[in-house]
Amino acid sequence: MQTKTSSLLIQITVAFLFLIFIPGIFIWGTKFKILALLPILLFVLAIYSGEKSSSRFRVQSATKFIYFLYVVLLIHIIIIGEIHYYTFFLGDHDVVMFTEIILETARGNFFRAHHLGDPDTANYLSHHFSPILLMFIPVMKIIPTRMAYVYFLSILTGISLVTWERICRHSIRDSYLYFLISVLPFFNPFAYNLLTSYHFEIIVLPLFLVFYLGEIKNNYFLMLPSFLLLLLSKEDVSFYFSLYSLSFLFSKKYFKFFFFFSISSLYFLYVPKFFHQYMDHSASMNWLEAWSNYGKNYIQISKSILLDLFSEWTLLKTLSIKIFVLLIPFSFLPIFGYKVFLFAIPLILLQSSSSRIWYNSFYHYYSYPVLPFLFISALLGLKQLNKFYPFQVNKTIYYLFLFPVFINLYLHNYLYHYQTIDPERVRNVTSTSALIPPGSQVSAQFDLGMFVSRDNQVYPLQFKYLKEYILVDMNGRSPYLSMTEIQDTLKKLEEFKKLQIISVKNGVKLYKKVD
Repeated sequence: MQTKTSSLLIQITVAFLFLIFIPGIFIWGTKFKILALLPILLFVLAIYSGEKSSSRFRVQSATKFIYFLYVVLLIHIIIIGEIHYYTFFLGDHDVVMFTEIILETARGNFFRAHHLGDPDTANYLSHHFSPILLMFIPVMKIIPTRMAYVYFLSILTGISLVTWERICRHSIRDSYLYFLISVLPFFNPFAYNLLTSYHFEIIVLPLFLVFYLGEIKNNYFLMLPSFLLLLLSKEDVSFYFSLYSLSFLFSKKYFKFFFFFSISSLYFLYVPKFFHQYMDHSASMNWLEAWSNYGKNYIQISKSILLDLFSEWTLLKTLSIKIFVLLIPFSFLPIFGYKVFLFAIPLILLQSSSSRIWYNSFYHYYSYPVLPFLFISALLGLKQLNKFYPFQVNKTIYYLFLFPVFINLYLHNYLYHYQTIDPERVRNVTSTSALIPPGSQVSAQFDLGMFVSRDNQVYPLQFKYLKEYILVDMNGRSPYLSMTEIQDTLKKLEEFKKLQIISVKNGVKLYKKVD
Protein backbone atom coordinates (compact mmCIF):
# COMPACT_ATOMS: atom_id res chain seq x y z
CA MET A 1 0.00 0.00 0.00
CA GLN A 2 2.80 2.43 0.91
CA THR A 3 4.60 1.68 -2.37
CA LYS A 4 1.47 2.30 -4.40
CA THR A 5 0.77 5.58 -2.62
CA SER A 6 4.38 6.70 -3.12
CA SER A 7 4.12 5.80 -6.80
CA LEU A 8 1.08 8.04 -7.17
CA LEU A 9 2.85 10.87 -5.37
CA ILE A 10 5.84 10.56 -7.71
CA GLN A 11 3.59 10.71 -10.77
CA ILE A 12 1.80 13.80 -9.52
CA THR A 13 5.12 15.38 -8.58
CA VAL A 14 6.48 14.84 -12.09
CA ALA A 15 3.25 16.16 -13.60
CA PHE A 16 3.21 19.42 -11.71
CA LEU A 17 6.88 20.20 -11.81
CA PHE A 18 5.97 21.16 -15.36
CA LEU A 19 3.96 23.98 -13.82
CA ILE A 20 7.32 25.52 -12.96
CA PHE A 21 9.28 24.66 -16.10
CA ILE A 22 6.84 24.69 -19.02
CA PRO A 23 6.33 28.49 -19.08
CA GLY A 24 10.07 28.80 -19.75
CA ILE A 25 9.72 26.84 -22.97
CA PHE A 26 7.84 29.73 -24.54
CA ILE A 27 10.99 31.85 -24.47
CA TRP A 28 11.96 29.89 -27.58
CA GLY A 29 8.63 30.47 -29.32
CA THR A 30 4.92 29.66 -29.17
CA LYS A 31 5.36 26.59 -31.38
CA PHE A 32 5.84 24.70 -28.11
CA LYS A 33 2.32 25.61 -26.98
CA ILE A 34 1.13 22.01 -27.31
CA LEU A 35 3.54 21.02 -24.53
CA ALA A 36 1.37 22.95 -22.08
CA LEU A 37 -1.04 20.01 -22.26
CA LEU A 38 1.62 17.56 -21.10
CA PRO A 39 1.40 18.18 -17.33
CA ILE A 40 -2.38 18.00 -17.50
CA LEU A 41 -2.31 14.68 -19.35
CA LEU A 42 0.29 13.32 -16.93
CA PHE A 43 -1.94 14.42 -14.09
CA VAL A 44 -4.92 12.49 -15.49
CA LEU A 45 -2.79 9.38 -15.98
CA ALA A 46 -1.47 9.72 -12.44
CA ILE A 47 -4.95 9.92 -10.94
CA TYR A 48 -6.29 7.12 -13.14
CA SER A 49 -3.39 4.74 -12.44
CA GLY A 50 -3.52 5.56 -8.75
CA GLU A 51 -7.24 4.85 -8.61
CA LYS A 52 -6.74 1.56 -10.46
CA SER A 53 -3.84 0.45 -8.30
CA SER A 54 -5.52 1.12 -4.99
CA SER A 55 -9.13 1.33 -3.91
CA ARG A 56 -7.99 2.58 -0.49
CA PHE A 57 -6.74 6.01 -1.46
CA ARG A 58 -7.49 7.66 1.86
CA VAL A 59 -8.43 11.26 2.54
CA GLN A 60 -5.23 11.75 4.55
CA SER A 61 -3.10 10.72 1.56
CA ALA A 62 -5.16 12.88 -0.78
CA THR A 63 -4.71 15.87 1.54
CA LYS A 64 -0.91 15.52 1.41
CA PHE A 65 -0.98 15.46 -2.39
CA ILE A 66 -3.32 18.45 -2.53
CA TYR A 67 -1.10 20.60 -0.34
CA PHE A 68 1.95 19.59 -2.32
CA LEU A 69 0.23 20.79 -5.49
CA TYR A 70 -0.85 24.00 -3.78
CA VAL A 71 2.77 24.70 -2.82
CA VAL A 72 3.89 24.11 -6.41
CA LEU A 73 1.21 26.49 -7.69
CA LEU A 74 2.24 29.17 -5.19
CA ILE A 75 5.89 28.76 -6.20
CA HIS A 76 4.85 29.23 -9.81
CA ILE A 77 2.89 32.39 -8.98
CA ILE A 78 5.80 33.82 -6.97
CA ILE A 79 8.21 33.09 -9.83
CA ILE A 80 5.85 34.80 -12.26
CA GLY A 81 5.63 37.83 -9.96
CA GLU A 82 9.41 38.11 -9.71
CA ILE A 83 9.83 37.78 -13.47
CA HIS A 84 7.15 40.41 -14.05
CA TYR A 85 9.04 42.71 -11.69
CA TYR A 86 12.42 42.27 -13.35
CA THR A 87 10.94 42.53 -16.86
CA PHE A 88 9.29 45.87 -15.95
CA PHE A 89 5.80 44.43 -16.46
CA LEU A 90 4.45 45.92 -13.21
CA GLY A 91 3.54 49.43 -14.28
CA ASP A 92 1.62 52.46 -13.07
CA HIS A 93 -1.78 50.87 -13.69
CA ASP A 94 -2.36 49.33 -11.44
CA VAL A 95 0.45 47.91 -9.27
CA VAL A 96 2.43 51.12 -8.70
CA MET A 97 -0.80 53.00 -8.07
CA PHE A 98 -1.95 50.56 -5.36
CA THR A 99 1.42 50.41 -3.63
CA GLU A 100 1.54 54.20 -3.53
CA ILE A 101 -2.02 54.50 -2.17
CA ILE A 102 -1.13 52.08 0.65
CA LEU A 103 2.17 53.83 1.39
CA GLU A 104 0.54 57.28 1.31
CA THR A 105 -2.04 56.11 3.83
CA ALA A 106 0.78 54.81 6.04
CA ARG A 107 2.45 58.24 5.72
CA GLY A 108 -0.71 59.90 7.00
CA ASN A 109 -2.14 60.98 3.63
CA PHE A 110 -5.36 59.01 3.87
CA PHE A 111 -5.87 57.06 0.58
CA ARG A 112 -4.06 59.71 -1.48
CA ALA A 113 -4.08 58.55 -5.13
CA HIS A 114 -1.31 60.09 -7.25
CA HIS A 115 -2.33 58.23 -10.40
CA LEU A 116 -5.99 59.32 -10.49
CA GLY A 117 -7.47 62.79 -10.84
CA ASP A 118 -5.41 65.56 -9.27
CA PRO A 119 -2.18 63.78 -8.21
CA ASP A 120 -1.81 66.04 -5.17
CA THR A 121 -5.33 65.80 -3.74
CA ALA A 122 -7.19 62.81 -5.25
CA ASN A 123 -8.66 60.27 -2.84
CA TYR A 124 -8.95 56.68 -4.02
CA LEU A 125 -12.06 56.05 -1.92
CA SER A 126 -13.97 58.42 -4.19
CA HIS A 127 -12.91 56.23 -7.12
CA HIS A 128 -13.61 52.90 -5.42
CA PHE A 129 -14.72 52.64 -1.81
CA SER A 130 -12.16 50.06 -0.65
CA PRO A 131 -11.07 50.60 2.97
CA ILE A 132 -9.80 46.99 2.88
CA LEU A 133 -6.50 48.37 1.56
CA LEU A 134 -5.66 49.23 5.17
CA MET A 135 -4.92 45.54 5.67
CA PHE A 136 -1.90 45.85 3.37
CA ILE A 137 -0.15 48.48 5.51
CA PRO A 138 1.48 46.12 8.08
CA VAL A 139 3.00 43.99 5.31
CA MET A 140 4.23 47.06 3.43
CA LYS A 141 5.85 48.33 6.64
CA ILE A 142 7.56 45.03 7.47
CA ILE A 143 8.97 44.21 4.02
CA PRO A 144 11.19 47.08 2.76
CA THR A 145 10.15 46.96 -0.89
CA ARG A 146 7.14 47.80 -3.00
CA MET A 147 6.99 44.11 -3.94
CA ALA A 148 5.55 43.51 -0.46
CA TYR A 149 2.18 44.27 -2.06
CA VAL A 150 2.67 41.44 -4.58
CA TYR A 151 3.88 39.07 -1.85
CA PHE A 152 0.77 39.78 0.21
CA LEU A 153 -1.38 38.90 -2.80
CA SER A 154 0.44 35.54 -2.90
CA ILE A 155 -0.48 35.05 0.76
CA LEU A 156 -4.12 35.73 -0.13
CA THR A 157 -3.84 33.12 -2.88
CA GLY A 158 -2.56 30.63 -0.31
CA ILE A 159 -5.49 31.44 1.98
CA SER A 160 -7.89 30.86 -0.92
CA LEU A 161 -6.37 27.45 -1.65
CA VAL A 162 -6.28 26.29 1.97
CA THR A 163 -9.86 27.44 2.61
CA TRP A 164 -11.06 25.75 -0.56
CA GLU A 165 -9.44 22.48 0.54
CA ARG A 166 -11.10 22.73 3.96
CA ILE A 167 -14.47 23.31 2.30
CA CYS A 168 -14.00 20.32 -0.01
CA ARG A 169 -12.84 18.04 2.82
CA HIS A 170 -15.86 19.02 4.90
CA SER A 171 -18.30 18.53 2.01
CA ILE A 172 -17.06 15.47 0.07
CA ARG A 173 -16.66 12.02 1.62
CA ASP A 174 -15.14 10.10 -1.28
CA SER A 175 -11.35 10.61 -1.30
CA TYR A 176 -11.03 10.75 -5.10
CA LEU A 177 -13.87 13.21 -5.59
CA TYR A 178 -12.42 15.27 -2.76
CA PHE A 179 -9.05 15.26 -4.51
CA LEU A 180 -10.46 16.17 -7.94
CA ILE A 181 -12.59 19.07 -6.71
CA SER A 182 -9.80 20.36 -4.44
CA VAL A 183 -7.38 20.78 -7.35
CA LEU A 184 -10.01 22.58 -9.44
CA PRO A 185 -8.20 25.96 -9.04
CA PHE A 186 -5.26 24.49 -10.99
CA PHE A 187 -7.32 24.04 -14.12
CA ASN A 188 -9.29 27.27 -14.15
CA PRO A 189 -7.85 30.05 -16.35
CA PHE A 190 -10.25 32.63 -14.90
CA ALA A 191 -9.07 31.88 -11.37
CA TYR A 192 -5.47 31.83 -12.58
CA ASN A 193 -5.90 35.23 -14.26
CA LEU A 194 -7.45 36.66 -11.11
CA LEU A 195 -4.70 35.30 -8.86
CA THR A 196 -2.00 36.72 -11.16
CA SER A 197 -3.70 40.06 -11.89
CA TYR A 198 -1.91 41.95 -9.07
CA HIS A 199 -5.21 43.62 -8.15
CA PHE A 200 -6.32 43.82 -4.54
CA GLU A 201 -9.72 42.43 -5.62
CA ILE A 202 -8.06 39.03 -5.26
CA ILE A 203 -9.06 39.36 -1.60
CA VAL A 204 -12.74 38.86 -2.47
CA LEU A 205 -12.22 35.17 -3.30
CA PRO A 206 -10.60 34.07 0.00
CA LEU A 207 -13.04 36.15 2.05
CA PHE A 208 -16.01 34.65 0.21
CA LEU A 209 -14.63 31.14 0.71
CA VAL A 210 -14.02 31.78 4.42
CA PHE A 211 -17.62 32.95 4.72
CA TYR A 212 -18.86 29.81 2.98
CA LEU A 213 -16.72 27.62 5.24
CA GLY A 214 -18.36 29.32 8.20
CA GLU A 215 -21.76 28.85 6.57
CA ILE A 216 -21.45 25.08 6.13
CA LYS A 217 -20.05 24.76 9.65
CA ASN A 218 -22.63 27.21 11.03
CA ASN A 219 -19.72 29.15 12.53
CA TYR A 220 -20.56 32.83 12.94
CA PHE A 221 -17.00 33.57 14.10
CA LEU A 222 -15.98 32.87 10.50
CA MET A 223 -19.05 34.29 8.80
CA LEU A 224 -19.38 37.71 10.43
CA PRO A 225 -15.75 38.96 10.17
CA SER A 226 -15.43 37.75 6.58
CA PHE A 227 -18.78 39.36 5.72
CA LEU A 228 -17.67 42.68 7.19
CA LEU A 229 -14.36 42.56 5.31
CA LEU A 230 -16.19 41.72 2.08
CA LEU A 231 -18.29 44.87 2.46
CA LEU A 232 -15.11 46.89 2.97
CA SER A 233 -13.44 45.34 -0.09
CA LYS A 234 -15.24 47.38 -2.71
CA GLU A 235 -18.57 49.13 -3.02
CA ASP A 236 -19.95 46.67 -5.59
CA VAL A 237 -19.18 43.55 -3.52
CA SER A 238 -22.09 44.38 -1.22
CA PHE A 239 -24.41 44.14 -4.23
CA TYR A 240 -22.94 40.77 -5.24
CA PHE A 241 -23.34 39.49 -1.69
CA SER A 242 -26.97 40.59 -1.56
CA LEU A 243 -27.54 38.32 -4.56
CA TYR A 244 -25.69 35.46 -2.90
CA SER A 245 -27.80 35.84 0.25
CA LEU A 246 -30.86 34.93 -1.83
CA SER A 247 -29.53 31.36 -1.92
CA PHE A 248 -30.43 31.06 1.78
CA LEU A 249 -34.08 30.98 0.72
CA PHE A 250 -33.58 27.57 -0.93
CA SER A 251 -32.43 26.07 2.37
CA LYS A 252 -35.14 27.96 4.31
CA LYS A 253 -32.59 29.91 6.34
CA TYR A 254 -34.81 32.95 6.52
CA PHE A 255 -32.99 34.73 9.33
CA LYS A 256 -29.66 34.50 7.52
CA PHE A 257 -31.29 35.73 4.35
CA PHE A 258 -32.90 38.72 6.04
CA PHE A 259 -29.78 39.59 8.03
CA PHE A 260 -27.21 39.44 5.23
CA PHE A 261 -29.48 40.71 2.45
CA SER A 262 -30.61 43.73 4.46
CA ILE A 263 -27.16 44.78 5.62
CA SER A 264 -25.45 44.30 2.25
CA SER A 265 -28.23 46.13 0.38
CA LEU A 266 -28.28 49.08 2.79
CA TYR A 267 -24.49 49.25 2.68
CA PHE A 268 -24.49 49.32 -1.12
CA LEU A 269 -27.11 52.07 -1.32
CA TYR A 270 -25.96 54.42 1.43
CA VAL A 271 -22.52 53.86 3.01
CA PRO A 272 -20.15 54.75 0.12
CA LYS A 273 -22.43 57.62 -0.87
CA PHE A 274 -22.32 59.02 2.66
CA PHE A 275 -18.50 59.07 2.82
CA HIS A 276 -18.02 60.38 -0.73
CA GLN A 277 -19.39 63.79 0.22
CA TYR A 278 -16.39 64.39 2.49
CA MET A 279 -13.71 63.49 -0.09
CA ASP A 280 -11.87 65.13 -2.95
CA HIS A 281 -13.80 64.16 -6.09
CA SER A 282 -11.12 64.56 -8.76
CA ALA A 283 -10.69 60.76 -8.91
CA SER A 284 -14.41 59.92 -8.78
CA MET A 285 -16.16 58.18 -11.65
CA ASN A 286 -19.75 57.44 -12.48
CA TRP A 287 -19.47 53.68 -13.01
CA LEU A 288 -23.01 53.56 -14.35
CA GLU A 289 -21.66 55.16 -17.53
CA ALA A 290 -20.65 51.67 -18.64
CA TRP A 291 -24.40 51.00 -18.96
CA SER A 292 -25.46 54.54 -19.94
CA ASN A 293 -27.02 53.27 -23.17
CA TYR A 294 -29.60 51.48 -20.99
CA GLY A 295 -30.48 54.34 -18.64
CA LYS A 296 -29.30 56.80 -16.01
CA ASN A 297 -30.07 54.95 -12.77
CA TYR A 298 -30.25 51.40 -11.41
CA ILE A 299 -33.97 50.97 -12.09
CA GLN A 300 -33.83 52.24 -15.69
CA ILE A 301 -30.76 50.16 -16.49
CA SER A 302 -32.22 46.97 -14.98
CA LYS A 303 -35.53 47.45 -16.77
CA SER A 304 -33.92 48.14 -20.15
CA ILE A 305 -31.53 45.18 -19.90
CA LEU A 306 -34.38 42.80 -19.07
CA LEU A 307 -36.49 44.14 -21.93
CA ASP A 308 -33.60 43.76 -24.35
CA LEU A 309 -32.90 40.27 -23.07
CA PHE A 310 -36.36 39.04 -24.00
CA SER A 311 -37.00 41.24 -27.04
CA GLU A 312 -33.67 40.94 -28.86
CA TRP A 313 -31.64 37.80 -29.50
CA THR A 314 -28.32 39.65 -29.44
CA LEU A 315 -28.05 40.11 -25.68
CA LEU A 316 -29.48 36.66 -24.97
CA LYS A 317 -26.96 35.12 -27.37
CA THR A 318 -24.11 37.06 -25.74
CA LEU A 319 -25.25 35.98 -22.28
CA SER A 320 -25.48 32.33 -23.35
CA ILE A 321 -21.97 32.39 -24.83
CA LYS A 322 -20.50 34.03 -21.72
CA ILE A 323 -22.16 31.49 -19.43
CA PHE A 324 -20.93 28.63 -21.63
CA VAL A 325 -17.35 29.95 -21.62
CA LEU A 326 -17.37 30.43 -17.85
CA LEU A 327 -18.79 26.95 -17.25
CA ILE A 328 -16.25 25.05 -19.36
CA PRO A 329 -13.41 25.24 -16.79
CA PHE A 330 -15.85 23.99 -14.16
CA SER A 331 -16.94 21.05 -16.38
CA PHE A 332 -20.49 22.47 -16.22
CA LEU A 333 -20.81 21.31 -12.61
CA PRO A 334 -22.32 24.65 -11.44
CA ILE A 335 -25.47 23.82 -13.42
CA PHE A 336 -26.18 21.02 -10.95
CA GLY A 337 -25.53 23.46 -8.09
CA TYR A 338 -28.31 25.71 -9.32
CA LYS A 339 -29.20 26.94 -5.82
CA VAL A 340 -26.16 29.24 -5.98
CA PHE A 341 -25.42 29.35 -9.71
CA LEU A 342 -28.86 30.82 -10.40
CA PHE A 343 -27.82 34.04 -8.66
CA ALA A 344 -24.59 34.30 -10.64
CA ILE A 345 -26.59 34.73 -13.85
CA PRO A 346 -27.64 38.35 -13.07
CA LEU A 347 -23.96 39.21 -12.51
CA ILE A 348 -22.94 37.60 -15.79
CA LEU A 349 -25.79 39.43 -17.52
CA LEU A 350 -24.73 42.73 -15.95
CA GLN A 351 -21.13 42.34 -17.10
CA SER A 352 -22.11 41.03 -20.53
CA SER A 353 -24.28 44.09 -21.18
CA SER A 354 -21.54 46.54 -20.21
CA SER A 355 -19.95 48.77 -22.84
CA ARG A 356 -16.52 48.20 -21.28
CA ILE A 357 -14.67 45.29 -22.84
CA TRP A 358 -12.88 44.58 -19.55
CA TYR A 359 -16.22 43.84 -17.90
CA ASN A 360 -17.87 41.75 -20.58
CA SER A 361 -14.74 39.75 -21.40
CA PHE A 362 -14.09 38.98 -17.69
CA TYR A 363 -10.57 40.21 -18.33
CA HIS A 364 -8.19 39.33 -15.50
CA TYR A 365 -9.54 40.56 -12.16
CA TYR A 366 -12.98 41.43 -13.56
CA SER A 367 -13.98 37.81 -12.95
CA TYR A 368 -13.86 38.34 -9.17
CA PRO A 369 -17.66 38.94 -8.85
CA VAL A 370 -18.67 35.59 -10.36
CA LEU A 371 -15.83 33.23 -9.38
CA PRO A 372 -17.03 32.66 -5.77
CA PHE A 373 -20.49 31.76 -7.11
CA LEU A 374 -19.00 29.35 -9.65
CA PHE A 375 -16.67 27.60 -7.21
CA ILE A 376 -19.38 27.11 -4.60
CA SER A 377 -22.00 25.99 -7.14
CA ALA A 378 -19.46 23.58 -8.71
CA LEU A 379 -18.97 21.94 -5.33
CA LEU A 380 -22.72 21.74 -4.73
CA GLY A 381 -23.16 20.41 -8.27
CA LEU A 382 -20.63 17.64 -7.68
CA LYS A 383 -22.42 16.61 -4.48
CA GLN A 384 -25.76 16.61 -6.29
CA LEU A 385 -24.39 14.63 -9.21
CA ASN A 386 -22.88 12.07 -6.87
CA LYS A 387 -26.34 11.38 -5.47
CA PHE A 388 -27.56 10.26 -8.89
CA TYR A 389 -24.30 8.72 -10.17
CA PRO A 390 -22.26 7.56 -7.16
CA PHE A 391 -18.56 7.77 -7.89
CA GLN A 392 -17.77 4.20 -6.80
CA VAL A 393 -20.52 2.89 -9.12
CA ASN A 394 -19.75 4.91 -12.25
CA LYS A 395 -16.29 6.52 -12.30
CA THR A 396 -16.21 7.09 -16.07
CA ILE A 397 -18.54 10.09 -16.08
CA TYR A 398 -16.26 11.95 -13.68
CA TYR A 399 -13.21 11.48 -15.87
CA LEU A 400 -15.23 12.64 -18.87
CA PHE A 401 -15.93 15.83 -16.97
CA LEU A 402 -12.20 16.60 -17.02
CA PHE A 403 -11.90 16.81 -20.82
CA PRO A 404 -13.62 20.20 -21.37
CA VAL A 405 -11.40 21.60 -18.61
CA PHE A 406 -8.22 20.55 -20.39
CA ILE A 407 -9.38 21.73 -23.82
CA ASN A 408 -10.29 25.08 -22.30
CA LEU A 409 -6.83 25.46 -20.76
CA TYR A 410 -5.17 24.92 -24.12
CA LEU A 411 -7.42 27.46 -25.84
CA HIS A 412 -6.91 30.08 -23.13
CA ASN A 413 -3.09 29.90 -23.13
CA TYR A 414 -3.06 28.69 -19.55
CA LEU A 415 0.05 29.71 -17.61
CA TYR A 416 1.95 32.93 -18.02
CA HIS A 417 5.07 32.56 -20.13
CA TYR A 418 8.42 33.36 -18.61
CA GLN A 419 10.01 36.35 -20.29
CA THR A 420 13.70 37.05 -20.76
CA ILE A 421 15.24 39.48 -18.27
CA ASP A 422 17.66 42.23 -19.29
CA PRO A 423 20.13 42.25 -16.35
CA GLU A 424 21.89 45.38 -17.59
CA ARG A 425 18.68 47.39 -17.69
CA VAL A 426 17.73 46.18 -14.23
CA ARG A 427 21.14 47.23 -12.86
CA ASN A 428 20.97 50.62 -14.56
CA VAL A 429 17.47 51.42 -13.29
CA THR A 430 18.18 50.10 -9.78
CA SER A 431 21.44 52.02 -9.36
CA THR A 432 19.94 55.21 -10.82
CA SER A 433 16.84 55.14 -8.61
CA ALA A 434 19.14 54.63 -5.59
CA LEU A 435 20.51 58.14 -6.22
CA ILE A 436 17.16 59.70 -5.28
CA PRO A 437 17.26 61.02 -1.67
CA PRO A 438 14.71 59.51 0.75
CA GLY A 439 11.56 61.59 1.20
CA SER A 440 11.64 62.95 -2.36
CA GLN A 441 8.78 63.21 -4.82
CA VAL A 442 9.48 61.37 -8.08
CA SER A 443 7.79 61.54 -11.47
CA ALA A 444 8.52 58.06 -12.81
CA GLN A 445 7.98 56.65 -16.26
CA PHE A 446 5.15 54.12 -16.56
CA ASP A 447 7.28 51.00 -16.06
CA LEU A 448 9.82 52.34 -13.53
CA GLY A 449 7.75 53.19 -10.44
CA MET A 450 8.22 49.80 -8.77
CA PHE A 451 12.00 50.38 -8.69
CA VAL A 452 11.71 53.61 -6.70
CA SER A 453 12.30 53.22 -2.96
CA ARG A 454 9.17 53.05 -0.84
CA ASP A 455 10.64 55.97 1.14
CA ASN A 456 9.87 58.21 -1.84
CA GLN A 457 6.52 59.32 -3.25
CA VAL A 458 5.94 58.10 -6.80
CA TYR A 459 3.85 60.08 -9.28
CA PRO A 460 3.01 59.31 -12.91
CA LEU A 461 5.11 61.10 -15.51
CA GLN A 462 2.90 64.08 -16.41
CA PHE A 463 4.64 67.22 -17.60
CA LYS A 464 1.84 69.31 -16.14
CA TYR A 465 2.66 67.95 -12.67
CA LEU A 466 6.43 67.36 -12.76
CA LYS A 467 7.88 66.62 -9.34
CA GLU A 468 11.30 67.18 -7.77
CA TYR A 469 12.96 64.22 -9.53
CA ILE A 470 12.18 62.69 -12.93
CA LEU A 471 13.14 59.07 -13.70
CA VAL A 472 12.93 57.86 -17.32
CA ASP A 473 14.36 55.15 -19.54
CA MET A 474 14.57 55.78 -23.28
CA ASN A 475 14.52 52.00 -23.81
CA GLY A 476 11.43 51.54 -21.67
CA ARG A 477 7.66 51.40 -22.11
CA SER A 478 5.22 54.30 -21.95
CA PRO A 479 1.67 53.62 -23.21
CA TYR A 480 0.26 57.08 -22.43
CA LEU A 481 3.15 59.30 -23.53
CA SER A 482 5.24 58.34 -26.54
CA MET A 483 8.95 57.93 -25.90
CA THR A 484 9.60 60.55 -28.58
CA GLU A 485 7.37 63.04 -26.77
CA ILE A 486 9.10 62.31 -23.46
CA GLN A 487 12.57 62.73 -24.95
CA ASP A 488 11.74 65.95 -26.82
CA THR A 489 10.00 67.58 -23.84
CA LEU A 490 12.80 66.73 -21.42
CA LYS A 491 15.37 68.06 -23.88
CA LYS A 492 13.53 71.39 -24.15
CA LEU A 493 13.17 71.69 -20.37
CA GLU A 494 16.88 70.99 -20.00
CA GLU A 495 17.72 73.65 -22.61
CA PHE A 496 15.54 76.18 -20.77
CA LYS A 497 17.43 75.38 -17.54
CA LYS A 498 14.28 73.93 -15.98
CA LEU A 499 15.92 70.55 -15.39
CA GLN A 500 19.34 69.37 -14.33
CA ILE A 501 20.64 65.97 -15.42
CA ILE A 502 21.85 63.91 -12.45
CA SER A 503 22.68 60.57 -14.07
CA VAL A 504 22.69 58.88 -17.48
CA LYS A 505 23.20 55.13 -17.87
CA ASN A 506 22.48 53.64 -21.29
CA GLY A 507 19.18 55.49 -21.72
CA VAL A 508 18.22 55.51 -18.04
CA LYS A 509 18.12 59.15 -16.97
CA LEU A 510 17.52 60.93 -13.69
CA TYR A 511 16.66 64.64 -13.71
CA LYS A 512 16.15 67.16 -10.95
CA LYS A 513 13.95 70.21 -11.25
CA VAL A 514 15.71 73.55 -11.03
CA ASP A 515 13.93 76.12 -8.86
